[in-house]
Formats: sequence, C-alpha cells, structure tokens
Amino acid sequence: MLLNRLDRYTARTVLVSMFMVQVLLLGLDFVINFISDIEDVTDSYTTFNVLFYTFLRLPWRFYQYAPVSVLIGALVGLGAMASNNELTVMRAAGRSLLRILWSVMKPLGLVIIITMLVGEFAAPWSEQYAQSFRAEQRQGSSVASEDGGWQREGDSFYRFGSIRTDDTVIDFNRYRYDGQQLVEAQHADRVVHEDGQWVLHNIRTTHINDDNTTTSTRESATWQTSLTPELLRLIITDRDSRSMTDLWRYAHYLNSQGLSADQFVALLLAEAAVATDAGLTGAGSGLVRLWSAA
Repeated sequence: MLLNRLDRYTARTVLVSMFMVQVLLLGLDFVINFISDIEDVTDSYTTFNVLFYTFLRLPWRFYQYAPVSVLIGALVGLGAMASNNELTVMRAAGRSLLRILWSVMKPLGLVIIITMLVGEFAAPWSEQYAQSFRAEQRQGSSVASEDGGWQREGDSFYRFGSIRTDDTVIDFNRYRYDGQQLVEAQHADRVVHEDGQWVLHNIRTTHINDDNTTTSTRESATWQTSLTPELLRLIITDRDSRSMTDLWRYAHYLNSQGLSADQFVALLLAEAAVATDAGLTGAGSGLVRLWSAA
C-alpha cells in the first residue's frame, strides 16, 4: 500500500511539474508570436483577429513543446523531491533507483498518448483552421501573402495562396509547360468548390508564343483536377504541422502522380517519433536526476 502511495506521489509530482513547464512555455510562445504578428494588423485583419489566430495555434505549439516540457518537468519535479530529501527517504525505505525511475516512467505513458492524440487530431485541425481564418480576414488586404503551396500535376505547376473554410481557394496560379518551355500562365482571383467540381473566377490567361504573348480574360471556367479540398489543405498547410494520416494520404497522392514522396515518408516517421521522444526524454532526464541525487 505504501509503495502504491509512493508511486502515485512521484507520478503526481512529475506530472504537475511537466504541466507547469508546458503552460509556461506556451504562455511565452503566445506572447512572443502575438507581438510578432501584430505588425500584420490592417483594417480587415484586426488585433482581435491576431489574438484569435495565435490562440488557435496553441495545440500545435503544445505538440512541438511536449518533449521539452517533459525533459524540464521531470528534472524540476525530481529536483524538488531531492531538495526536500524525499528521494533519500525513499532510498532509506528500501526503494531502488530503478524502482523510483519506474514510478517516473508510468505517467509518461499518459503523456505519450495525449501527445499523439493532439498531434494526430487537434493540432492539424486547429492549424488548418487558423490558416483559413487568417486568409479570410486578410482577403481584402493589399498585403501579399507569404503562405501558400506549390503542386505539380501533369504538365502544369500550380501555386495556391490560401484556402478558406468554405473550400474557396484564394490567389490561384497555373503555369503550363510544353516540355521545358513555358507556354501558358493563368491566374484566378478565387476558385470555388461547387457540386463536386472546381470553378475558377475572374480568370486572366497569358499565352506565351515564340515571338509574342497574348492575354485573355474570362469570368469563370471549370478546372479539371484530381485535387480535392482536403488535399489542397495539405498542400497549403505547413508540412511540419500535418498529422501522420495526412502525410500518408499526401504521399499516396504523390505516388499516384508519379512524383517522389520520400521526404513525406521521412516526415511521417519523424512525426511518429515525436511522441515517443517525449517519453524517452522524460525517462532519460529522470535517470540522470536520480543518479545525481543518489
């Protein structure tokens, strides 16, 4: 019974320390990013929008800081127990270093599960929603977007500015090649997904010939592509913030287009290692702290 109480006490102390470190890191990150993004405020993108956008990104930041908070939290928790001579009392009661380390590792299983759930579900959704929210609010701004993504399909290269929550793509550009020669450049202010197909709006097309160029405009036209709104979100979203499922789907799409997906498979393995790294980091830091306390 005493041993179970000691296990619970050790686990609670370490978990509380990890939680406090995580809150501190997220708080500092929130303030720093808010101050950094405040420079982007316009008439349409207000200070409150920046605050909300920064708040939406917290789940992804939580996922990124998990290994660091586990490392520091384990050191702080065990350090507090060592300074209060609690580890010495446990050793005097006959508990070995490995047994104390096992008490520290038990709550790490919960940390790994929470980290994986946040990284697989909450973080990708909130990050994509945050990017879509900012794109919607900044749509009327003259500030050029630094976000977006590129994709090749067939003989064309596409550049997408952003995608809103209603599946509307803002700032669409297409560059069509004939071999190594650029033959057509097309721009559309927006692309709307309607009734299972994409419709371009406010189109301007430039045809590049050997001796001249011609430009034509159209109000709307359909865009034939195998890209779905979900795949477009994966393209536009920062690849480091994609879930393991999203990376697998996108790698499968690249393979279907005859493109290399090696870097995304590597990212998939890296994402799988993040949550495990949180547990291994905590175990390693706990072992170091216990060894020094001994």
